[in-house]
Amino acid sequence: MKRLSVFFILFFIGCASSQIPIYLQDKKPYSRRFFVAYDQALAGTKESLEDLGWKIQDQVAPSVYEQDRGTDLYEKEILLLTEIRETHMVVGTRYARLNIFIRSRDRVSEIEIRYLTVSSLPGKDFKSYQNDSTVDRIFERIEKALDTTSSSS
Repeated sequence: MKRLSVFFILFFIGCASSQIPIYLQDKKPYSRRFFVAYDQALAGTKESLEDLGWKIQDQVAPSVYEQDRGTDLYEKEILLLTEIRETHMVVGTRYARLNIFIRSRDRVSEIEIRYLTVSSLPGKDFKSYQNDSTVDRIFERIEKALDTTSSSS
């Protein structure tokens, strides 16, 4: 019985080391357009992510990860990479990460959110690039932040 307990402890420790990439593929991205300048879009997005408990790990030019995406269409653009968010479940762990692209031109900003979760269960990992309710909540919070910043400008 003692050996079985040790096996399960080691097995679950191994499952917790599930890896999730920093850059997320262009699978089921969510996108919305806002009629605000780049600086407002960036500030509102950062504020919204922080309010919702997402920590920004890095911000880089999208060209670091992507080539030939029509970057000449935009005056300014940035890619925000969040830290991994870990949620313990009854059996296993769920890891989530966001990539947020902000692309702006002429006081119009497009915000694209890519979402990935990896649910690590004993013996199997499940990936999902979709979470409508979480992304809708993020966009709603961004919209609220942008309304606040544009009315105070």
